[in-house]
Amino acid sequence: MSTPDPDPDELLTIDETMALLKIADRKVLSNLRYEGNGPRFVRVTSREIRYRRCDLVVWLESRTRTSSRPGA
Repeated sequence: MSTPDPDPDELLTIDETMALLKIADRKVLSNLRYEGNGPRFVRVTSREIRYRRCDLVVWLESRTRTSSRPGA
C-alpha cells in the first residue's frame, strides 16, 4: 500500500519547515523572512508563522542552480 501524497496546502510550523529544509538554526528562517529572501509564509497571528508546503517547493525550485558561478 502506498503512502498518499502530502497536501500541498498543508500549513507547516517553523519546526516542521526547518526539518523539511534541513535547517538547524531558527535564526536562518527568521532572517530569510526579514530580508524577503525566504519562502512565502502565512502570519496566522502576531506570533504564529506557518509555511505552505507548496510555497516551500516553489521556493526551493527558484533556488535550484546548475552552476555555482555568480550570475549563472
